[in-house]
Amino acid sequence: MSPDAVRLSLGGARPDVDLFGWYEAEPEGRWSRAAFAEVIIPAPPGTNGVVMLELQGRVFGTAIGGPARVRLSADDGPSTEVLFGNDHFAAVRAVLRFVPAGDRPRNLRLSLVRLDPVSPAEAGESGDERKIGVFARRITFHWNWGAGGEEA
Repeated sequence: MSPDAVRLSLGGARPDVDLFGWYEAEPEGRWSRAAFAEVIIPAPPGTNGVVMLELQGRVFGTAIGGPARVRLSADDGPSTEVLFGNDHFAAVRAVLRFVPAGDRPRNLRLSLVRLDPVSPAEAGESGDERKIGVFARRITFHWNWGAGGEEA
């Protein structure tokens, strides 16, 4: 099954994907709200309940708060933490499990939470007091992970 990409930049909107808890899109991506953000995407029929996702993005505030932890989960399944060591763009990966829907189409709800967030005001960068999460350029979903010999 081919990868399914969601671009979060200006002009990258997909009519079949819903976003909750995100700030307005910018030319290269969009910031998630630190407390909670979601991407709701159609999962193809026949998925095996395992998806590997690649999140291409960056965080803010590692200079004062240390490495940034972001918690990811699919639906209400077990969560996985990914780590951003600095504020530069990086690609992080996580394997998430969810309840498959057999041959019926279903939506998958990807949740993102930035742990120990920092606001630009706290970092002395500006007066912006918003606790921001991840600046995401793209999230790629690799459905049926583990079914074709990939690590599960």
